[in-house]
Amino acid sequence: MAEEPFVRGRQRDSHARLRPPLAVPHTHVHTRLRRTLELAQDIVVVGLCALLLVLMLRMLWRLIQLAIEETVPPTELLSQVVLILILIELYRSLIYYLRKHRIDVSLMVEVTIVSVLRELILEGLSRLGWPQALGTSVLLGVLGGLLVLDRWMHWQEEEHESEERHGRKREIRSRVRGSREQLAVPLEGGEDGESSRD
Repeated sequence: MAEEPFVRGRQRDSHARLRPPLAVPHTHVHTRLRRTLELAQDIVVVGLCALLLVLMLRMLWRLIQLAIEETVPPTELLSQVVLILILIELYRSLIYYLRKHRIDVSLMVEVTIVSVLRELILEGLSRLGWPQALGTSVLLGVLGGLLVLDRWMHWQEEEHESEERHGRKREIRSRVRGSREQLAVPLEGGEDGESSRD
């Protein structure tokens, strides 16, 4: 009789081993908190997108009004056009963030380049001193180099992925050919055997 509780205890232990371990409750809290914060961040980004869209429409309306007036200088019109392009790039970067949940560096570099060009259009190169002109040209050169480097790296990644896809296709084709040849050998042998019997 003394052994029976021990056996029952062993049975309980074996049943306990078969059950999956209970999840630790605080991990659910962390997961829910992270999801809630990500949702709140997405709501903020959607609000920024709506705000940028309204701002772009206002800027477009102002650009139409400035284009109708004859007294407005062309540099101010060009400045407004470039400002709308900056807002469009910012809008694109926010949409990219909503899709991928990360910021695209190339879009931000493009926005910075367009912003610097807008300031150059407004100020004019003749008004800049040589240190400012040198600094602006170095900044544009570095930003352009970053943009070219980003595009080159993206092109290299796409080329590497296409090579991997072609390699997989070749491997699948060779496997299919090998399996066809393996299936064809017994059939040909069977036909030869039948012809020799005849």
